[in-house]
Amino acid sequence: MDKDLKATIEREIRQSKILVYGKGTKTAPRCGFTLETIQFFDALGYPFEVVDVLGDDAKRGALSDMTNWPT
Repeated sequence: MDKDLKATIEREIRQSKILVYGKGTKTAPRCGFTLETIQFFDALGYPFEVVDVLGDDAKRGALSDMTNWPT
């Protein structure tokens, strides 16, 4: 895994108490799971951020490697 990409992901995680890596954005989710996750946190009133990973295959792969979770 690219060290710069890993550092970017780690920085993104540190910057937000709740961070969602999803398909789409807060205002334009592009999959049902991302939409439901956004609605969940909105309903609870928790501040959160969403990072769109659809256009970034390298980041998607790195996240999968870091979490041992297939995407």
